Formats: sequence, structure tokens, C-alpha cells
Amino acid sequence: MIKEIYPDEYSDVQIIRARGKGIIPSVAKVLKQFSKSFFILHDTDEELTTKGKKNPAWGMNNTIATLLDEDGKVNLVACKTCFETAIFGEEVSSEKPYNALTKIRTDEGAQSRVKSLLDYLIGVEGAELPNNCIHWTKIEQLA
Repeated sequence: MIKEIYPDEYSDVQIIRARGKGIIPSVAKVLKQFSKSFFILHDTDEELTTKGKKNPAWGMNNTIATLLDEDGKVNLVACKTCFETAIFGEEVSSEKPYNALTKIRTDEGAQSRVKSLLDYLIGVEGAELPNNCIHWTKIEQLA
């Protein structure tokens, strides 16, 4: 949506939707072969489920952390605990893409936060991460 609103600013930006944290390592391995550097944006999720059990989605953060390497090709940015909570300040349980697009279209503040996030990810000078988003290198930073 931000690319559509600002086509000239993001004409050379490519966004790959992994459709889940479990797919991120596979996509990253391919990108590492062809890219100079890139960012991975993901949700941290909760460490425990509502029933107090270990959340498998949280465990994927450890797997994603293994993608970090000395050459700095991979940069990790996480939304605490999920994109909707971090950017919009509210949790959404269904129709997440539709709700996000609607929010970006109708809420200038939300649009500004998403644009700021995208600017940070592509290295725009002076761009800052929105609150509740973190550029991380150690799993302890996500807690």
C-alpha cells in the first residue's frame, strides 16, 4: 500500500511476503546467495500461549536469529508482539491484511508509522523505527 501511495520513492523496493515465520529461513537462504544485504521484518509473538504453554511461534525467533552472520547481510527487525499491535496499537484476530490496508488508507498516523518502518528498512537517512519495533541481534532483546 505504501509503495502505491508513494510510487516514486519505492519504485526499486522489493517486498517478499514469507507468509509465516517458518518460511523466513528458507527465503533468507536464497536471498543471501543473491543479495548484498536485506532486512527481515517479523512479529515476535508471545513467549507463552494464553494457556501458559510455550508458543511455537516464539521459538521461531531462535531459528531466525541463526540467520545472522558476520558479513551483516541479514538485518532483523521485529514488531512486538505483532505488526498490528506495534503499528496500530490494537490486536486483530481475523482478516489482518484487509484490516491493515484499511487502517493505512484511513488513518494518517498509521500510514506515517508504516512509511517510517519501510523507510528504516530500506535505509532512508534519518528514518526511525516506530515504537514497539526493534532492530535486534540477540534473542534477549525481544523479551
